Amino acid sequence: MVVVDPDDLKVGDHIYACRAAGYAHHGIYVGEVNGVSFVIHFNSTTNGGGVVGSVFTASRWSKNKACQVCGHVENVNLGVVKTCLDCFLKKDELQLQCYIGNSKPSNEVVKMAYNLLERGFGEYNIAINNCEHFATFCKKGEPYSGQVENASMMINLLPTGSLPFRLFDLYLSFRKQGNHR
Repeated sequence: MVVVDPDDLKVGDHIYACRAAGYAHHGIYVGEVNGVSFVIHFNSTTNGGGVVGSVFTASRWSKNKACQVCGHVENVNLGVVKTCLDCFLKKDELQLQCYIGNSKPSNEVVKMAYNLLERGFGEYNIAINNCEHFATFCKKGEPYSGQVENASMMINLLPTGSLPFRLFDLYLSFRKQGNHR
């Protein structure tokens, strides 16, 4: 985990913010326009923001109220969105995902993020197509979610009798076989 000052961001950085609910929201920093920093990120594709998004952010951010800086409206603007950094962070700490080795050059990362902003990234699915999959796809060309992998490893450590967790792991394995990218 690398906490970073917004002034230190570079165009094409994979950034994230750890939410109080115990997950991280990921996106791609695409630069500054007129003194406003922007991020392209992937939100729920269903109205209501999904279970995690709607339950844990409702108390901190007014639903259906447009941001006065970027115009983003939570739970209205769905899928891949471009927002100001403040809307992305929701007052959480800005963190930088560090890559060693084979990530794309920053101009290609930003180009991919804008491409997906136009054409979408498919249906949001917390297990196989989430915001972290989006950001790593932009950065490396292949979707990956460390959060999902860590959850899957934790599930495998549970006793065999934990049927709901085993079913989730089975579902995850099944869905990975049909990975859309």
